[in-house]
Amino acid sequence: MTWEALAGRLQGPMDAAAWEAAIPSMGAMALVRNLRNFDEAGVSDEVAAQVAAKISDPAVVAASWQFPFRYLAAYRHAPSLRWAYPPGRALGHSLANFRCCGGGR
Repeated sequence: MTWEALAGRLQGPMDAAAWEAAIPSMGAMALVRNLRNFDEAGVSDEVAAQVAAKISDPAVVAASWQFPFRYLAAYRHAPSLRWAYPPGRALGHSLANFRCCGGGR
């Protein structure tokens, strides 16, 4: 079940337990886009550390094919300091994977 389906089934904001159940099956971009929701729900530091490790993993970033601005936006809008470092690392990894189509310049 996706986190969106779970949220619809609950018919209200997801609490920490709901997020912690959904997080292991969430993709990297869904994790990045929900950092604020995780904090508002009060997910545990242990789960937050798992999210941070996943979203800042170079292989996960490369496989996600996300543009660097997505990570920059997450960095700028992260509500707490525990999210300050992982999106910044992911931004660096995504820039390393970014290739311009300017003819090899």
